[in-house]
Amino acid sequence: MKITGTFTPQKTSERYTAMLLVDEPNQPSGQLLLAIDRLEPVLAPVTITHVSAMMAGADWRITLAGRGIFTLSAPDLPESLTPLLPKGARRSSFVGLAERLRWRGMIVICMLILASLIGIRAGLPAAGDYIARFIPIHWAKTAGDTTLSQLDQLFLSPSKLSLADRGRIDQIFASINATLPPDAIQPKLLYRSAPSFGPNAFALPGNIVILLDEMVEFANDDDVIAGVLAHEIGHVTNRHAMRMVARSAVIAVSVGLVFGIDDSFVEEMATLGTNLILSSHSRKFEREADKVSIQILQQLGRDPTSLLKLFDKFAAECGDGCNKTSFFDSHPGLDERRALFE
Repeated sequence: MKITGTFTPQKTSERYTAMLLVDEPNQPSGQLLLAIDRLEPVLAPVTITHVSAMMAGADWRITLAGRGIFTLSAPDLPESLTPLLPKGARRSSFVGLAERLRWRGMIVICMLILASLIGIRAGLPAAGDYIARFIPIHWAKTAGDTTLSQLDQLFLSPSKLSLADRGRIDQIFASINATLPPDAIQPKLLYRSAPSFGPNAFALPGNIVILLDEMVEFANDDDVIAGVLAHEIGHVTNRHAMRMVARSAVIAVSVGLVFGIDDSFVEEMATLGTNLILSSHSRKFEREADKVSIQILQQLGRDPTSLLKLFDKFAAECGDGCNKTSFFDSHPGLDERRALFE
């Protein structure tokens, strides 16, 4: 059987058309081969070490030992791969698992999701925030490094900013760090490029701030860049990334205690419920980060209203859609954010 998808080699952001071959004529039983378009060797034996489905089953990510990640767009994994999956690999088949859980189990799961969206939205995030206070910094750093590694493999590319641009922005970032309390852990600034992300910057666990080339080009103003970086520092100082991770863990463990940690269907339901719950609370995080940004800019003697230039550019790009917030939005509408900075 030939399974067509895309392949991303380790430590690159390139994607190639590829195929996984299993049970083909003259192919030994139990062997899995990877065929990559435009890469040598044409065929290579591989081993699956991990399988994970994206939210709502949009794409499967199949990690191949020592090679990279094979991405497959399909509602279910092909049955021919089943004998080759590692123990405990997730197999997202709604129908098959629904048959195992029966209608009573499905009703309970639906009730659990509904409860998480309505009744537990305050309790579980609060528990996650409390737990996040006790997460050791080296755990947070490991989480950040792992996330960055995955992003580098799949989406991010090395920055193309000139040394002069980096040096100037490094000085801005250093001045922002100087406003932090003496005992605060100094965040680390990294540069990347990601045209598919557009103008953006984000904070990862472990006090990592990522600034994309696209944001530098889009902003084209040092005061605006200072505001963007100060906003991300606001995420860092409030430990937003680790609070999100802790909230997600609390929700997943709570579900697992009821249905069993290894139940892949429940894992996916927990992932969906987690994203719905956290999307609402992340808007609060964005407001907190904006307030920190204003405070830092004032301490630096920079004008916080300079960020209005950035909002105006975003507004020109997205029009009325910038102010249409919903349960799934992670940022407040631009008008709300403008009001804070004006």
